[in-house]
Amino acid sequence: MKRIIGSLFAVAASVALVSSASALTWIEVGDAGQSIATSQTPIPTNQPLNSIFGSFLSTSDVDIFTIFISNPALFSATTVLGTSTLIDTSLSLFNSSGLPVYMNDDAAGGGTIQSTLPAGNALGPQTAGIYYLAISLSDNEPVNFANQLLFALGASTSVRGPNPIATGPLVNWDSSGVAAGSTIGAYQINLTGASTVPEPSVPATFILGSLVSAGIFFARKRRRFGAHFFLRGENFP
Repeated sequence: MKRIIGSLFAVAASVALVSSASALTWIEVGDAGQSIATSQTPIPTNQPLNSIFGSFLSTSDVDIFTIFISNPALFSATTVLGTSTLIDTSLSLFNSSGLPVYMNDDAAGGGTIQSTLPAGNALGPQTAGIYYLAISLSDNEPVNFANQLLFALGASTSVRGPNPIATGPLVNWDSSGVAAGSTIGAYQINLTGASTVPEPSVPATFILGSLVSAGIFFARKRRRFGAHFFLRGENFP
């Protein structure tokens, strides 16, 4: 019985370890969409996500990626020290319903046009789950169904939370404020506390429980069969 349970635990451990591979770098495939419905989901599933590489095809281009924030307290996203310091980026985070969480245009401290969604910020994500990370050029602002800005106004270096007078999820982007001739090209987003979206399947704990239950069932059945053969004076293999 102990050998059976031990073997089942080993199998379950192997199932759980599938997601423990090295952290993933995702490279944008084609052009990621600029809506929640057309966002791009990095694969494979259940992998720590270290960075995302992509590019702007025009000054109005926005790329949205579906991520899983596994550790809200440690989550951060930044384009500082990325592949290009000439592209004036803006980072925005939306929850699973497409509602605004927080955004940043220029990282705190000044001296850079790169963006940072910092870890441990009071406006940041509070619970683990699926989120949508958007990158756009500076002043390309997300808006709701009424064309209201989803994030509050503030200094370019501030971390901005939801606009209190705007309701509803992300619907579109207002690129009218983007400076003419803004630099476009490749970008790099470095992440902490994030992973690719978990596979929508049976959790490993459930698999473990099922395997253990099956082991107990077969062990009991083996004992009953053994007793049956013993009563009949036969050898049980």
